[in-house]
Amino acid sequence: MKPFDRGLREPFFTQLRSGHCRPLLDALVARGLDVRLRGNYLNAYDDGQSIAKVSGSRTLPKLELHRAYLPAGLEGFRGRGTYPWIRCTTESIARFVAALPDICALALAHGKTEDKVERAFIDANADGTPLVCLDRQIKQSGIGHKLDVVAVMEQPRRFVVVEIKVGGDNRIQRVPRQTLDYMELMDPDGTGLRVDVAASYRRVARQLLDLGLHAPDPGWIEPGMPVLGLVLLHRNNPRSKLLARAHAQARMLPRPIYLWQTEEDLRVPVLGRWTRMGS
Repeated sequence: MKPFDRGLREPFFTQLRSGHCRPLLDALVARGLDVRLRGNYLNAYDDGQSIAKVSGSRTLPKLELHRAYLPAGLEGFRGRGTYPWIRCTTESIARFVAALPDICALALAHGKTEDKVERAFIDANADGTPLVCLDRQIKQSGIGHKLDVVAVMEQPRRFVVVEIKVGGDNRIQRVPRQTLDYMELMDPDGTGLRVDVAASYRRVARQLLDLGLHAPDPGWIEPGMPVLGLVLLHRNNPRSKLLARAHAQARMLPRPIYLWQTEEDLRVPVLGRWTRMGS
């Protein structure tokens, strides 16, 4: 199994924390974008759209932007493909920051309802709920879909993979299996969180906090901690048969999948109020 890798290598992390890339990070945060750390790169999300991918390198960090979000007149981007890019110099960062309102306006047209709910879920569980979100839009080779959110619980100590679905989405009927795919990635044999996943996400939590961003306490993340799967279903259509099919699928799975349904409030309650799917 390929080692799990999240977090920034030290040179790039230092450039973001206190080097010439700090103004870029500050501008992304000031704009209200959700910054998430990957394998030596970060994504900054506006709802579900990645406004910027910034990668560490041996020289200057590289910033990539989807061509659909590239405003006319923003100079210096190279490449003819979907993701033109620039090297992060003081000057290019200043140009990008100045254009950030226009970039976000272009991205807005591509947003989906589930993306907005995902961001609202992260914000709603930033403080005062059992979950603290740590990562989003996780994609692992060999799994044909992304995981929406990874979160950590302090009491009881749990690592939680979260799939978010909005009523009417045909994928609701398959969401238990999708959730299990990532539970098995994080905990292949049901004995708890993989050692490399725990080490990787401890590093992510520590780096987010060091950058002044929100994250759970790194000490909450331990190898062998139980891994739970949670489906958050927002505004389900009671006349739809999709949820009933999801419950039927969940009954056939080797591990429990939990459900929380909500109409408005996206704050997740304590574990005892979650419903086991298929029960």
